Amino acid sequence: MPQNNVSAPSRTYDRTAPRGTQFTPVCNDVQQFMDSTRKSVSLPVTFNHFGIMDFTSNPQKGDDRTAWTPTKFMTYTRAQLVNHFTDMISTCMEHCSATFSTHIPNRSKYSAKDIAAALTWTYTVTKGVNKGAVRNHLAHFQASARNTINRNMKANDLSEAVENGDAWMAEGVVDKDGNPVPYVSEAKAKKAHARKAHADLVEATKDGPAKKRVTGDWYEPKTRKQAYLDNAVVASYMTELAVSMTTLRTMPSIRVRQLAIKAGAPASVTTGKGATKRCIEWFSVDVARITLANR
Repeated sequence: MPQNNVSAPSRTYDRTAPRGTQFTPVCNDVQQFMDSTRKSVSLPVTFNHFGIMDFTSNPQKGDDRTAWTPTKFMTYTRAQLVNHFTDMISTCMEHCSATFSTHIPNRSKYSAKDIAAALTWTYTVTKGVNKGAVRNHLAHFQASARNTINRNMKANDLSEAVENGDAWMAEGVVDKDGNPVPYVSEAKAKKAHARKAHADLVEATKDGPAKKRVTGDWYEPKTRKQAYLDNAVVASYMTELAVSMTTLRTMPSIRVRQLAIKAGAPASVTTGKGATKRCIEWFSVDVARITLANR
């Protein structure tokens, strides 16, 4: 097991930078250690079972996040780092693009010399706001793998919530096909509703008098954020219930209005006071509209 060590090399890290940039100095330190005769090295990171790095401490209030000095270090032996970086490489092979293996062979076992060689490679960002930035190859791709793993975990959590009937939806928040977007929790659904409500207000007021325009982020100031969340309209997400005149009358109001919108009901039906009742009446006038809602 690595040992706690508060006496470690002095270095600052930009914790506002992308993770690939944040961990590049760590990888450089490990590479130098692997090529040295030292028996151990102190690093401000831990490794999870995927071999993905994370800092052992975080900036506190008042700290300069762009030049942050770690407060906790772990001491690792060469053998321990070989194991961690072997896990990291395996994870990147599975979750990253083929570009990752351009310089690193796919093996089940790596030596300290192999790890040192892998850590010498750099990666240049090819697109986005960080285009041209140069990072350590492993630092960049372990951050990319982390993002992929986190996305997969979130997708699995959402799928499980939908299957178990625990998912939520927000009024007016739909996918490209007009279907309600599911969320893993009521809180996330409320935030989605808040973002949509804010975006709608920004759009509606952008050409009006300057003093009446809604601008900025939905969560600032805090009073506006709380107002949005207090007024958020959300309900339990349902997918299994086929639409019929009978089931319509048992569905949450949000779902009824969203189905009416999907089926082509005009805004005069789906918005305003009494919209749910008008939507049900709109369906009853022509039951063929039920077919459109079921698509």
